[in-house]
Amino acid sequence: MGPRVGIIGLGVVGLPIAERVAAAVFPLAVHDVRPEPVATLLAAGAQNCRCAAEVAASSDIVISLVLDEKQTEAVLFGLDGAVPMGSGKLFAIGSTLGPQSVQRFAGTLLETGCETLDMPISGGYAAARSGELSLMIGANAGVLKRALPVLSTFAKVITPASPRGTGLADRGRWHCNRT
Repeated sequence: MGPRVGIIGLGVVGLPIAERVAAAVFPLAVHDVRPEPVATLLAAGAQNCRCAAEVAASSDIVISLVLDEKQTEAVLFGLDGAVPMGSGKLFAIGSTLGPQSVQRFAGTLLETGCETLDMPISGGYAAARSGELSLMIGANAGVLKRALPVLSTFAKVITPASPRGTGLADRGRWHCNRT
């Protein structure tokens, strides 16, 4: 059994990502404002969490797949938000955010001992369903190595970028293709 995974945001890309993580037999905790995608994942063995704080408490790696900066801020710092995450945990931001927002969120998370992965996603619904998404990861190599078994369940191309906050700005130096 690998790390416990939490996914917040089960939309067009989030739901198929969560389905692939569940199929890979990682313990999975999920949260979404809509009950329908949660019900789909409960049938696949996922744990339903009523808020981001419950997802964070139940997970070693939390993947946030909400829409934008405002929603990411609510996931992290809102009522029943994920912060404080806790020492040794990872928080992956798959939302479309600017580098400054990612760096600000990452700085606050690091104060609680949680590392951040800046994780811009390319490919859309079809690639998410087939496990062929492309990720541009802004994180240090050790953090990426810890997250790679989970990321590889839904991404075919994982491109390390420079430090977090640069996933969109830096195209990376090499590719790590899932075998």
